Amino acid sequence: MTLDLRRRGSVEEDMVFFAMPYEDKELPNGRVENFDDLYEGHFEDWIRNWGLRAERADKVPGTTESAMDVA
Repeated sequence: MTLDLRRRGSVEEDMVFFAMPYEDKELPNGRVENFDDLYEGHFEDWIRNWGLRAERADKVPGTTESAMDVA
């Protein structure tokens, strides 16, 4: 797989990019963590409190591209 790292479009100064798993994932210690809950219940709130905004690539309406393509 080859990633095109050239910038396209404008930079959104208040946007925070998250590269993290989604849904339930098993951690190295065997515990299962729900990353959707972490994002929606903690990270998203923290970002908003700092006056910034977070957007998950898999939540962009009408997106049929992969999350990496949207990011």
